[in-house]
Amino acid sequence: MPVACFVLARRFAKWGECGWAIYSIVTGLAFLLAFVLASAGFVQADGLADFAGLFQRMTLTIGWAWLTLLAVYLLKAPSEAIGLTKSH
Repeated sequence: MPVACFVLARRFAKWGECGWAIYSIVTGLAFLLAFVLASAGFVQADGLADFAGLFQRMTLTIGWAWLTLLAVYLLKAPSEAIGLTKSH
């Protein structure tokens, strides 16, 4: 998921969609951070074990929210505006 965020952030920047580029980068970084914290909690790291489930749910929520908003954006955006048309 974070790789997809970073790849699409680059695409959005190329298409001039600065808001989506920034949102994708922030999402990728937040996803990675929450994932690392959840992983550390699940291996019983001091201070994180009690919150591992919370971090796991944050990771899922961050990822699914970005994916859902991306799908809605792509459904509404004209194909020409985001470079999805075939070039002959």
